Amino acid sequence: MTGLSLPTVRNIVKDVYQVMEADLRIEDVQVGGVDSAGQPIVVEIDESKFGKRKYNKGKRVDGVWVVGGVERTPERKVFLLTVPNRNQNTLKLIIDAFVKDGQTWYAISKEECQKYIESMPKRCAAVIRAKGRWTKY
Repeated sequence: MTGLSLPTVRNIVKDVYQVMEADLRIEDVQVGGVDSAGQPIVVEIDESKFGKRKYNKGKRVDGVWVVGGVERTPERKVFLLTVPNRNQNTLKLIIDAFVKDGQTWYAISKEECQKYIESMPKRCAAVIRAKGRWTKY
């Protein structure tokens, strides 16, 4: 198709990935702040572990932790980065670096938390009945 050997194509793709990664590191991304109407922009922050589990269900997953945040705006500005650990100090440093000052923290209310706690037996039973298949929980 291209007239290039497979190893050559692999090397080119690898080089393109390295350039993209370097560019992402250089770009100064900060999310949040206020919108044009003066309203605070909501930033959703989450963490996930990406890895591979081979055949042994229930075993620890070897992989990497990724922390990211995305704005609830039409632009959907985002930041993502891998972290060696996800302790409180690491997460605070990331939030300080990538989320603009003046953001308001939101946590679920005691009532919402109590509702989730009370629904756990029903949720657990549904997961057990599904035997690993999809549930609405």
